[in-house]
Amino acid sequence: MFKNIGGKIQKLAVIFTVIGFILSILSGVTLILGGILATVYYGGPRSDEGWIPMLIGIGVIIFGCLMSWISSFVLYAYGSMAKNLSIIAQNSFVMATRLSEQGAQASQEVKSAQTNSSQTPAAYTQTDITPPAVQDDSAKE
Repeated sequence: MFKNIGGKIQKLAVIFTVIGFILSILSGVTLILGGILATVYYGGPRSDEGWIPMLIGIGVIIFGCLMSWISSFVLYAYGSMAKNLSIIAQNSFVMATRLSEQGAQASQEVKSAQTNSSQTPAAYTQTDITPPAVQDDSAKE
């Protein structure tokens, strides 16, 4: 139920957007049809004012769909952040595990090198290494 919560939040944002579109369109169409009915069928003294609900209906369709779409940004972004944080946490755990394994392996290598220090190669135990000759520039004068 709580696994992949970021993806579920993103799907919920899409569902809310689609529901908002549908409700905006239905409300707008209802207002437009009401304006048409007021103009055509009821034709009384105010029958010329049927265009007002039609304009409001068009505005509801456009503004309602736009606001539904824009309001979904926040919820979708929150779901995306939750999803990315979950991925970062998993990668951090994997990296920490690998680093601890490498650290344990390195400490074992150091311990084995310390125990085998009596068996160092002869190339490292030579004591007759002489430094290169230093030229004395003061003798040339």
